Amino acid sequence: MNDPVVWRLLWKEYRVQRGFWLSMAVIALAGQLFVLAMPGRYVEHLPWLFGLALGCPAFYALGCGATLFAAEREEGTLERLRVMGAPARKVLASKLGFGLASTIGLLVLLWLVAFGLAGAHVPELETHARVWELWGVAGLEFLAWGLFFSLLTKRPFHAACLGAFAALAGAYVASWIADAGYEFCTRRPLAPDTSASIVFVPARCLIVLLVVAIDNWIALHWLMDQPSFRGHSGALTRLGRMTDLQRRLLSAVPSSFVGAALFPVLFVFVGALMHPFPERGWLLRVEFWELAGVAGLDAVAWGTLLALVTRSTLRASCLAALVALVSCQFVSLVHVLLIHTGGLAGDPWVAAMPARLVLAGVVLAIDIVLAVRWQRQLGTAGIEPVTTRSEQPSWSRQFGRLVWQELCQARRAIALFCGLAAVCLLVCGNATSQSPWFPLAVSGVAAALLSSLMGSFVFLAEQEGQHFRFFADRGLAARQVWLGKHAVWLPATLLAAGVVYLAGWFFEGLNAGSVIRTADPSTDWWPAAVVAFVCLFSLLGYCAGQLASMLIARGLLAGLTGVIITSVLAAWSVLMAWLRVDLFWTVGPWVVVLLLATWMRAPDWFLDRRSWRAWLRTGLVLAVPTIALPVAVAAYRVFEIPAVEPGFSPEEFMRPVTPEERETAKMYLRAMDLLHGAMSLNQLFGGGAEANFALNGWEHATREEREWVVANRESLELTLAATQRPHCAFSDPRTTGEGEVATVLPKIYNLVYLLLLDARRLEDEAQLDAALDRYLSTLRLANHLGERGDWTEYTHGEDVERLVCERMPRWAAHPDQTRDQVRTAIRQLERLARNMPRAIDSMKAEYVLHSRLWSELLEVLGSRESVVSLDFLLWRFLWPERIRATRLLAVVTAWGIPQADGLLARMDRGESLPLRVGRRGEMTLDEDFQTAEWVRTTPLFRLWWHESTLFDDMVYAVTRRRALRLVLALNGFRVEHGELPEKLADLRGAYFDILPLDPRSGKQFGYRRDGFSMPVLFERPYQYLNKPGQPILWSDGRGGVELFRNVLAAQVPGFVEGNRVNMLESAWSFPLQ
Repeated sequence: MNDPVVWRLLWKEYRVQRGFWLSMAVIALAGQLFVLAMPGRYVEHLPWLFGLALGCPAFYALGCGATLFAAEREEGTLERLRVMGAPARKVLASKLGFGLASTIGLLVLLWLVAFGLAGAHVPELETHARVWELWGVAGLEFLAWGLFFSLLTKRPFHAACLGAFAALAGAYVASWIADAGYEFCTRRPLAPDTSASIVFVPARCLIVLLVVAIDNWIALHWLMDQPSFRGHSGALTRLGRMTDLQRRLLSAVPSSFVGAALFPVLFVFVGALMHPFPERGWLLRVEFWELAGVAGLDAVAWGTLLALVTRSTLRASCLAALVALVSCQFVSLVHVLLIHTGGLAGDPWVAAMPARLVLAGVVLAIDIVLAVRWQRQLGTAGIEPVTTRSEQPSWSRQFGRLVWQELCQARRAIALFCGLAAVCLLVCGNATSQSPWFPLAVSGVAAALLSSLMGSFVFLAEQEGQHFRFFADRGLAARQVWLGKHAVWLPATLLAAGVVYLAGWFFEGLNAGSVIRTADPSTDWWPAAVVAFVCLFSLLGYCAGQLASMLIARGLLAGLTGVIITSVLAAWSVLMAWLRVDLFWTVGPWVVVLLLATWMRAPDWFLDRRSWRAWLRTGLVLAVPTIALPVAVAAYRVFEIPAVEPGFSPEEFMRPVTPEERETAKMYLRAMDLLHGAMSLNQLFGGGAEANFALNGWEHATREEREWVVANRESLELTLAATQRPHCAFSDPRTTGEGEVATVLPKIYNLVYLLLLDARRLEDEAQLDAALDRYLSTLRLANHLGERGDWTEYTHGEDVERLVCERMPRWAAHPDQTRDQVRTAIRQLERLARNMPRAIDSMKAEYVLHSRLWSELLEVLGSRESVVSLDFLLWRFLWPERIRATRLLAVVTAWGIPQADGLLARMDRGESLPLRVGRRGEMTLDEDFQTAEWVRTTPLFRLWWHESTLFDDMVYAVTRRRALRLVLALNGFRVEHGELPEKLADLRGAYFDILPLDPRSGKQFGYRRDGFSMPVLFERPYQYLNKPGQPILWSDGRGGVELFRNVLAAQVPGFVEGNRVNMLESAWSFPLQ
């Protein structure tokens, strides 16, 4: 360790890798802080914190390994290492040792940071072990494969991309080896939950050891010890005298056989995805060996062709395997689509073997023709034409040469990316997923990443060894070179991204549950929107990559920076689309800004100017839009909605709770504490279904219900005493949250249950006055529940009132009922209706609740199940959206309060309501278009009450109360006269001085004593089927009976008689018992 050469090498690696190391550390730390800022109910903090602490070092190992040797070639320092006289083993040991030490150091640092952020807690042992199994082995794989391709390629970026793909393929091969080997040894398939811990991880480690051994051999015997070939100087001399054609023909032999060896591996890899081996057994069928033979022939044919075209044996070998695999898939697909149109029962690869043999023969014929043709042209292969033109080339001619030179220089990188994308698409096409969106999502992300990586290659060739000086020394204009590069890379990037995404659409269309095939082009807008988003992301990715390529000399760090910038811009684009802000001015300028930044930087980059003035121009181009655009969006989002007063005085509304109101609430709480055997909401309502307790007579009550009523007499008496008090306040409007109602709500419904059950008991004992008192007490409890409460408390009060309205008609139909008792009940219901809580008060409470005490409100929103994670993050971190939502709440409140007052006044005067029927049958006001647009473009506003249902709920509450009085009078009339009246006007005088009118139409309710002659289905407020001849009372809201569409009886639950029924879509039904 005291060898100065080793320390010098370590110092050199430190200077090369420190930027990338710090970048990965910052990215991991930012990710951990973001995870920690997320609410714990959306993201489990511990697994994500430690997952980032182990995952980021794994990706650092990939980049580090890819840089170790490729950077020496990229920067031209390989010969300096040889001049230093350092032994190959020391060079390899120093580089590999630094890679391992820096990776471990980053891992330890991030793990300690995660441990500190987690409050000195760690995940469960099993979860932590799985994280180590995933990322620990992945880090070793990335380092080994990155080092392998670093020894073979000249650019770290190429090595990193190839290393990532090879590690992924190696993991799949290891999985197949583990499954097949385990089944071969034990004669039973491997259980899915044991593959990672028993044989999968050891198989991956064996592959890592094999790759490391190959890395060691290449580094020691081929790369660093070139003088060891001096013994074969004669052969090397003869090889150096060979013509270019002869070297290509010689390289065709190893390329063919290497490709023939690699393609069956890729073939097995893709085949394992399509046909898992546990389903086929460990012994493959004879078909597999036939397919492997044809695969070898394909690889030999394509390897020979590519060796004749390229100059690299390794490149020809890899491309031969890749092209053979793509041709195999394509021929199989075409064979199935064109020949087996009626369906194919067997393996498509087996069925397409004749066609593949024909294709291999054609390729071999082309090989022969090319070899013969190039042999004839051997004599003139090295002669280049000499131009006699002495004048200076024109701009267009010079630009054409630049484009051609860039195309020749970039063709290999473009081919590399297209090949990797093709293989990824094959994997995506063969993978299975329950979601039909899986191929579209994978191909969209792949297209964006591919665009970013290809953009990172735009200026990479000139960054290597500062080759841009070549153009500067020859007097070429910097921006002419800039245009020439973009003229090649931009069309190639967009074409490659388009092909990737079109392939994703193709694979999605093959799924049984395809969303593309079921989309209607005339009505469904999402396919065009998805395509537009992918094109936008691809363009943003390319622009971000080319910016990083010019500003950062190291290709690997430039690629990482480009991906990060692309991710940030993609998140910004998604946010703007989600907020429904025009993308043309919020996202489009980023494309211009990123291109303009490199356009402005090009002359300084050409002349290698690094002064602060040179950087200032580029910095201003980037900094001004980065600051101005978010500020402009924030100002637009805030000031688009005017600042108005809410239409009432919040200070006057927020009066303190009186002692009388507080004492009434305490009486209810004491009654709840005295309950024996209290039930949950799930027990009361049957998991969300309509509450059916006390719906029938006392004779249908269970033994448990009878005993429960007797055991809670004290609680019942205290509840009755509390309902006689005039006012109550369960919560204070000056506080934030749902008050005490959220915590005591189940017990409140237990009190309701107790009152209604006792009413049924009194009815059975013919104590009708006492039973009526129980019903009226329950309505007073509903009044207390919604008094001065927010929208939640108001709706719960409405629910309690609905329960009473559904059960009270049975009281009026009691055989001992009298006209005076029914008339008395109707008068008391009218007095209670005038004192019931108003929706306007709940609107005021909601405004007060959501416009004050922001810090406490964040905790309330984080605890509500109905709030999605993105809403919470917007509310917590984006203050302009908070201000916008507050302004919109004031606008809608100021609009809604007078509308609600006018609506109540119209119903009191008996006028028809200016309501329209919504898409779901609800009644809504014709709201202002601009206000409706603001509501649609403000996602946070949906956290509060909706004006789309507010007026419908208000009208239904008044309609239900009026209909209840009519139903009581009709049942009393039937008890008195033995039949229902022929028309509602017969109730006037005996029960009503003035008949209650339908609030929606301002006319009488719909009524048929003998019902309809056909089955009629009412959909609101809940689905109810009125059978022929059954009496019915309803509120139509349209001024008369209007039957809508016919529906099949099979679509109506609980009704199978006949073939069709008629439907009243917007009518409210009130059945008569």
